[in-house]
Amino acid sequence: MFLAHILSNIVVLSIFVKYKELRTATNAIIINLAFTDIGVSGIGYPMSAASDLHGSWKFGNTGCQVFENLVIKPEIKKC
Repeated sequence: MFLAHILSNIVVLSIFVKYKELRTATNAIIINLAFTDIGVSGIGYPMSAASDLHGSWKFGNTGCQVFENLVIKPEIKKC
């Protein structure tokens, strides 16, 4: 499932790269959302899945900080 999220957001970003007239202030929110979703899908889902399968957090303090800054904080800012 996370692969579908990554690919669909790459398609969205490639559309904004191809069609410069779509680069408006309002659409900047969509671009930001696509980058955030790529981070969550590419980093957050695999880290969460590995920890769930392992039964505990296995990435240490540094992994926790990476997860927090690249996944949790951007997700909160999307609201």
